[in-house]
Amino acid sequence: MTTVDTHPASSTRRRAKRGERGFSFVEVLMATVLMAYAVSTIDALFIAGQQKAVLNSNPVTARLLANEIRILARLLPTDPSGVLGVTNAVDIVALDSLQGATFSPPILADRSTYDDLSDWSQSVELSTVELDKPGAIVKDLSAGGAGKEVARVFRLAVTIAHDGETVDEFSWFLRP
Repeated sequence: MTTVDTHPASSTRRRAKRGERGFSFVEVLMATVLMAYAVSTIDALFIAGQQKAVLNSNPVTARLLANEIRILARLLPTDPSGVLGVTNAVDIVALDSLQGATFSPPILADRSTYDDLSDWSQSVELSTVELDKPGAIVKDLSAGGAGKEVARVFRLAVTIAHDGETVDEFSWFLRP
């Protein structure tokens, strides 16, 4: 008859102590998931910070704000109103109202205020250009004139600023 030695010291296999046995698959999986979550959270915060910086310096924002003024100008009557240099959208009555106008916060084409961009501003200059003398800018903003009838267009120039510094300038010609 053979006897089996069950004494742990005599066994060829040694049992690992708790600190020596390593990590289980579940522990490794949980650690990986937690690390992935932490890295993705940090990445999202970094991207959000970058997006805010891009919004503040983005020429697309400037172009959109300038385009709002262009759309508004195309919707306004061209007959002179005598109201110049407005600073509130409610004061705009005709195209000449935009001459020397400044809006901070910016306005949209529907004359509402874009309060989320209070550190941005729109400055508008309007002039009349005679078509037979394209380089000559006429100060009179009326479509007609004393003497002969001359074909004219309006030149709309919009300057967009952020925190008081010019971001970009845009200009368009509008037919009366």
